[in-house]
Amino acid sequence: MNDFKIQSGQKIVLIGDSITEWRRRDQFPPFGNGYVSMAANLVTAKYPNRKIEWVNKGIGGDVIQGLAERWTRDILEERPTGYQ
Repeated sequence: MNDFKIQSGQKIVLIGDSITEWRRRDQFPPFGNGYVSMAANLVTAKYPNRKIEWVNKGIGGDVIQGLAERWTRDILEERPTGYQ
């Protein structure tokens, strides 16, 4: 049985601070070299036929106020799957 819920054509957007960014803006674009990259690579390896779009919007040093200020630009305007 396949209970993995993310399907082809869906878009996953991740937002957070340095643990999410993990050098995506300099050495390792576009996903960074941390959990976002690992998740995208693992899902792609396990489900190679699924065309899932991954977006990393992490910014190192960000705090909750920063997330709130950029929520519209970095999340809503990206239109991730399931976010109405």
